[in-house]
Amino acid sequence: MKYPTRTKMVRAGTECYPSELGQYNFYYPDKTQKCEFISDAVVEEKNWVGSDNLRAVAVPRGFVSHSCESTNKTSIVWINPEAIEVY
Repeated sequence: MKYPTRTKMVRAGTECYPSELGQYNFYYPDKTQKCEFISDAVVEEKNWVGSDNLRAVAVPRGFVSHSCESTNKTSIVWINPEAIEVY
């Protein structure tokens, strides 16, 4: 059986940055705040441009520090692309 997408995971302790609304209502990393993943999490990578060295990922609620969580079921955080493990 062939799966169309691969599972992407981020390990606990990985540093991340929350999103902030910026120019043209696009989301960008808020580099003034730093938080981390409190548990291993399966993430969905977003194809957003906002930073040269960070990637946007959607993470379910409860997997990142409270300072990075949004009020939605998922939060968008920005991480180093090398921290994303693909299975």
